[in-house]
Amino acid sequence: MTLETICSTCKEITTHHYSVKSRNELAKKYGEKIRVRCCNCNKEEQLSVDDFKAVINIRLRIYLGLIALGFSFILPTFLFYRLTAHTFLSDSILIGLFAAPLILTFYYYQQNQKAIQRFNRRKLRKYSVSTKVNGTNQIKKIIPLERNKTNAGTEIHS
Repeated sequence: MTLETICSTCKEITTHHYSVKSRNELAKKYGEKIRVRCCNCNKEEQLSVDDFKAVINIRLRIYLGLIALGFSFILPTFLFYRLTAHTFLSDSILIGLFAAPLILTFYYYQQNQKAIQRFNRRKLRKYSVSTKVNGTNQIKKIIPLERNKTNAGTEIHS
């Protein structure tokens, strides 16, 4: 997966390639703090796992798309000229051979997009609202109420 982060000194985007599917897996393999060297200013810094953002790998998508187009046009064309009798079965096999690489490529694109969204949505640290009530720490839920003339705020429930 291609991950990006912003350098704290030069404010440029730095790209890193890791073979992980989630932030938890990234933290297990490389630790919660990862040492990263900026390509522009050559400064090394430690970043939290939550500072990384997954992005689409454009090169990989272009290469896979070109390979799928090549297979979907070359293989059926080769078989089309090799077949002597064109029946319904042989023509349907040719259509399947034409469509299969394209369908598989689009399926991969869709799964890759879902993995990127999943990675960016879930952070490693969970944030919650904590307040002190009667000398003890209790987690409170803040629930918005309907707005009317008498009550225009929110109410806190424990």
